Amino acid sequence: DAGIAFSIDPHLVRGLDYYTRTIFEIVSSLLGPQATICAGGRYDDLAEELGGPSIPAIGFAIGVDRLLVALKKEHRELHPQYSSVIHIATLDQEGLTAGYSLARILRGQGIRTRVNFSLKSLSAQLKIADKRRARWVMIVGGKEVEEGKFILRDMESGHQEKIGWDEAKDLDRRLNGNG
Repeated sequence: DAGIAFSIDPHLVRGLDYYTRTIFEIVSSLLGPQATICAGGRYDDLAEELGGPSIPAIGFAIGVDRLLVALKKEHRELHPQYSSVIHIATLDQEGLTAGYSLARILRGQGIRTRVNFSLKSLSAQLKIADKRRARWVMIVGGKEVEEGKFILRDMESGHQEKIGWDEAKDLDRRLNGNG
């Protein structure tokens, strides 16, 4: 559970007949009757129908104007000043799920956060973080989830330590040397 609320509506219909199985909409309660910000679905047969190979696919479209209106109504800054950059390296599926939750917590503090979705080796993920010049890497896997902790690595010094999830809520001060 990544902490994102959703509901399943078996009666949802989209206007295009090339969807297969799953369709979805992302809506905002702030927009009134035209609440859909993003919509899409699976197109498993589309490539083949157009003469290509059979390729399962998913696609979506975002209403940028509606998204901007919703962000403005939520009083969200469009260009926040991030105080830190952190890369979340995930070691397995449990770590990936936990990484989404950690990213939400960090972004809520204004910390620019990247989550690695590939589940590559830790060494490969650290190289990616270094290439992107991330000062901090948060390492999380099933073992860390079980312990209720994650590993915070300072890419500059190489120092790393285990930190509890409860400390993630106040990580901004720690990353900036004030905690």
